[in-house]
Amino acid sequence: MKYDIKFAAREYEKQGEKKTYWTTHGTVWAENGKMKIKLDSIPTPFDGWFQCFEQRPVESKEDY
Repeated sequence: MKYDIKFAAREYEKQGEKKTYWTTHGTVWAENGKMKIKLDSIPTPFDGWFQCFEQRPVESKEDY
């Protein structure tokens, strides 16, 4: 199973609803009870926290 490593870059409002803009910074692979992590970048400023989201096909990705 693959997961995107994302960082909550900023918050914004859309149609009166508060949303979060997520930036992708790498991938996590979970196989056979082990996890592999590939970081492509680190945001600045960075508070030390990423979140992982199950990958979706590109054509169906929406705001996380």
